[in-house]
Amino acid sequence: IIYRAGVTTGGVDIVVKFLRLRYAYLNFGTLMLILDVIILAAYALIFNSLEAAMYSTIAMFVVSRAIDLVLYGLGTSKVCYIISDESDKLKNAITATLGRGVTLLKGEGAYTGKAKNVILCVIKKQQIMDVRKIIKSIDTHAFLIVTEAKNVYGNGFGDITDES
Repeated sequence: IIYRAGVTTGGVDIVVKFLRLRYAYLNFGTLMLILDVIILAAYALIFNSLEAAMYSTIAMFVVSRAIDLVLYGLGTSKVCYIISDESDKLKNAITATLGRGVTLLKGEGAYTGKAKNVILCVIKKQQIMDVRKIIKSIDTHAFLIVTEAKNVYGNGFGDITDES
């Protein structure tokens, strides 16, 4: 809650706030964990106390996940890139089955020189297995890349006009 308000507790989080100016793509909790692990590693080496450092690292991991949960919420989505020769069938199945829109990007295989459609689709985290089942049923040779997406706004996701 302190970090969500934009203030600090006067510890490592001050350094994290400055690091976030340069590395905005890293989560606050992740940066906090990295710095804390560096400090704990130094502690373990200086005082030769590996067990205490191990338990502290586990506790810091839990704390960093809690910080990210409070700051960014549970609503992380996934971005799917699907490269397939059956892109028409896949786009129809995804839109009909999952109710998600897709965007077709034009691509070209660097090795083959063959033109391909790349399907771009943003889904909820729990829909990953559904997408995999759809792809498996239509094209077992498809190439699927799934990445994390934060701050997704639009139809079926967050409200872009919301100021929070």
